[in-house]
Amino acid sequence: MVLPFLPDPPAFDFALPGVMSIAVDPHKMGMSTIPAGCLLLRDERDLCSLSVDTPYLTVKQEFTLSGTRPGASVAGALAVLEYLGFEGMKAVVQGCMKNTRRLIDGMESYGIRRVVTPDVNVATFMRPGHPVPAPWQVSFTRSGHLRIVCMPHVHAETIDAFLEEIGDQYAETAD
Repeated sequence: MVLPFLPDPPAFDFALPGVMSIAVDPHKMGMSTIPAGCLLLRDERDLCSLSVDTPYLTVKQEFTLSGTRPGASVAGALAVLEYLGFEGMKAVVQGCMKNTRRLIDGMESYGIRRVVTPDVNVATFMRPGHPVPAPWQVSFTRSGHLRIVCMPHVHAETIDAFLEEIGDQYAETAD
C-alpha cells in the first residue's frame, strides 16, 4: 500500500524471481478496518497449504487464512480505495514519506543516526543514548534499533512534538 504509489518505486512484484507471495494490508496504509487484507500468490498450487475442508457449506473446500470472514471490512477497504483513487493514495503516501524525511532529518540533527535510508515510511535509528521520553511509545527491531512508522494519522505536528521532546532530553543531558 506504499510502493505502488511512490514516484520511482523499487521493484516489488512478481517480476522478481524470488517473490512468491505479496500481502496487501489495507487496514494499515489504506486507512481501513481490520481484518481487511489480501494474499496474492505467484503459484496457485501454494493455495493448497491454506486448504480447509468445509463439508457443512455448499463449497466443500475453501482456501482461507481465518475462519468466519465478515464482509464489512472488505467493503470498507474497497470504499476507501475507491474514494481516494490512485491519485488520492499517491497523495497520502507522499505525505507519509515527507513526514518520514522530516523525522530522519530531525533525529540526525540530534546525532541519532538512521540505520538505513528507507524506501517506505518506516524509519529505523540507532538506539539513543537514553530512553525515549514519556509518554511516547516506540517499537524496537530485533537488533535493538528504534523503529518508527509514519502512518497517515501521524501528522507533521506529531513528528515535531516528538522531535522537540527528544531534543529537550538531549539538551538536558548536555548540561
